[in-house]
Amino acid sequence: DKAKSRESLSVYSKQEADTADKKSLDAAQQANENASNRVAKNGDMLTGPLISTYVDALRLKQTKRSFIFRFDGSNFYLLKTKENDPDGSWDDSRPITINAGSGEVTLGGTARVTGVLYVGSSGAWIAQDGNVWGSKWGGWLADFVNGVANRANDAWNKANDAQVNRVTAGWVDGNYLPRGQNE
Repeated sequence: DKAKSRESLSVYSKQEADTADKKSLDAAQQANENASNRVAKNGDMLTGPLISTYVDALRLKQTKRSFIFRFDGSNFYLLKTKENDPDGSWDDSRPITINAGSGEVTLGGTARVTGVLYVGSSGAWIAQDGNVWGSKWGGWLADFVNGVANRANDAWNKANDAQVNRVTAGWVDGNYLPRGQNE
């Protein structure tokens, strides 16, 4: 029985044993390093950038729906799945699209701004009450429109007054004789 035990016994030289121990140690260190560089499923903190070369890089999943960050090389999209299909592909809507070349942002649905919306580099903006400020009309659009309407009213009133005065004066001249002529 000792002979059978000796058959399964491996004998190494010191150099072979040191090499085998080093390989085992290297493998253990590599496994430890790999494990320490992984993100834990139950949450973790990154101290560097998270880089993905996958087109649909990130899916934020909830029970009924997911949102997907997608960059196809030309456009970045914030997409959503169909309701009750959080593991499915995105639906037909495109809530937010950003063109990588031009930087143009497209909002593919109803957009609500709860503050002031600034537009362009000239400082135009849309106020919460719907009024628009811009250099094109010299300030607030409501003031510009009111000014135009007031000038139009003034012009109409002057034209109307002139017509009434002309008609009245003509009628009087035609129907009444000057004093002393009808006596």
